[in-house]
Amino acid sequence: MQQKSMLTKEQQYQKVLQYRWIVYGILVLCYFFVFLHRLAVGVIKTELIDEFAMTPVGFATLGSMYFYAYALMQIPTGILADTLGARITVTVGSVVTALGSILFGLAPGVGLAYAGRLLVGLGVSVTFISITKIQTMWFKEKEFGTMTGLTSLIGNTGGIVAQTPLALLVAAFTWRTTFVGFGVISLAIAVLCFIFVRNRPQDMNLPSIAEIEGRSEVVSTKEKVSIKEGLKGVFSNKRVIAPFLFLMLYSAVFLTFAGTWGVSYVRDVYGLTTIEASRYILYMMLAQAAANITIGVVSDKMKSRKKPLIVLGALGSVAWVIITLGGKLPLPLFSLLLVIFSFSITCLAMAWSIGKEVCNPKYSGMAVSVVNTGGFIGAAVGPAIFGALLREDAMGIDIYRSAMIFMAALCLAGYISSLFSKETHCRNIYFDDEKNRETADLI
Repeated sequence: MQQKSMLTKEQQYQKVLQYRWIVYGILVLCYFFVFLHRLAVGVIKTELIDEFAMTPVGFATLGSMYFYAYALMQIPTGILADTLGARITVTVGSVVTALGSILFGLAPGVGLAYAGRLLVGLGVSVTFISITKIQTMWFKEKEFGTMTGLTSLIGNTGGIVAQTPLALLVAAFTWRTTFVGFGVISLAIAVLCFIFVRNRPQDMNLPSIAEIEGRSEVVSTKEKVSIKEGLKGVFSNKRVIAPFLFLMLYSAVFLTFAGTWGVSYVRDVYGLTTIEASRYILYMMLAQAAANITIGVVSDKMKSRKKPLIVLGALGSVAWVIITLGGKLPLPLFSLLLVIFSFSITCLAMAWSIGKEVCNPKYSGMAVSVVNTGGFIGAAVGPAIFGALLREDAMGIDIYRSAMIFMAALCLAGYISSLFSKETHCRNIYFDDEKNRETADLI
């Protein structure tokens, strides 16, 4: 039984506002490794193909194992975040990640390499949804977009490390030793999570964030969460469709190139070494990292989700179409377009905010998980289709022409779907809709 706090109300409020950064910091450190694992195989493609005698499709399938597991776990993760809570969910997930990374690093054959990659995907899949749940419980409503941007920024730092720094690390210690080391670090994060993370301030006998904001609780902390009711409410909400679709399509394009095939494309088209080619993917990750925090802050300041989504989506789509149709562009122009595309396509982060804000906040974990499933369906299927469209009988850019055109079509489809998203003005509109429906029924 919790002891009654001897702190004054003001001291309790300050403790909530301070301790939330410990909770968030541990979880976002875990998210750093989500992106590191997500994009790592693109850099070690040559080593994996040589060691396991893989075909291009086999390599793409290895990369996709992470995304298949991630996609399958999104809705279960939303349920776990809403019922079991972030603390236990991420602790167990980090242990699974550690086991998968160690197995991948020690795998004697391709079968166990697939299994290790699958376990990594299962383990890291719980992190982002759990962080959004923690943000709902520990941060103010007006901070959600900014915190989501900060989360993506730190995650993308892991993606940055997964480019040239990882290539240098692998050159120094081998890819096997590197991934075993990642596994050991994940075990340490699991311990930190279990000891320090709490699902909500009330678990420490502290006031809720709603009380600190001076608003009534939208969700009763004592009310039992109904999985059936939550999933039914999210799946029946038509306003979830648009964010699901544009996140799926944009993610397919960005993660297929940045996470699996981009290094190979730059190396084959421009005749660079793997380390040199990885720098161009590094530029993409740096641009996305800068955009993540910028877009979240701008969206919250503008009190708009749709305006930045539409403007940046248009800019990113144009940049990608030019890359696709322009052929072998001069390297400086190619680099600039990659940066513009990567910065702009980060507007896909609006999907999580919109998904949360059009659904019952009681089921925010499930809402974000359903939307996020779309992103990882795209990320899982995209690399495999890209690999299948490669022409092995061609040279240079001709190898990739059909695959790049397919990616451009997905990008344009993503932009069209974003036009149908609902403007929430950075607040939850679910109960507004409920009131409007009740008024309409009375009339």
